[in-house]
Amino acid sequence: MWERVGRAAIFLGESIVLLAIVLATIFVRIPQVDGASMAPTIPSGAIVITESLSGDFAPPQRGEIVAFSLDLSRQETYIKRVIARPGDRVRIDNGAVFVNGVRIHEPYVHLHDTRSMPTLVVPVGKLFVLGDDRPHSEDSRFFGPVAESHVIGRAWWILWPFARFGPL
Repeated sequence: MWERVGRAAIFLGESIVLLAIVLATIFVRIPQVDGASMAPTIPSGAIVITESLSGDFAPPQRGEIVAFSLDLSRQETYIKRVIARPGDRVRIDNGAVFVNGVRIHEPYVHLHDTRSMPTLVVPVGKLFVLGDDRPHSEDSRFFGPVAESHVIGRAWWILWPFARFGPL
């Protein structure tokens, strides 16, 4: 009898590992960040785990870091922070970001810039994203709001460099 229990436990353990590998293959991406647009939160050269499963249950929220593609036919992946969602009014005044008329608190921004942007209403199905290193980031200020359907997943863990290993 104990032999059958042991075989069942081994089968269950192997099944769980196989299921985890299949789920990770489908729902996890591990892009390497090229550029300093998300510094200091995510340094250039960092390897980040992004997951796409939670996007099926809830859209990205303000403040979350997402991976996306501007053109789904290309393999290029961008990582930026969600600043505004569909229907939000976003404006930048001398580097200060306002969403729906309220200046947002951005402790993750260490290098501010002095650029301004007139009020933009984020269209339905789009997100307004910015890099944390504002002077060195090409983001929605340049390419416009990003289609929610182009979001690959939420960035949630830095694998490399090991000095930054951990959750975002």
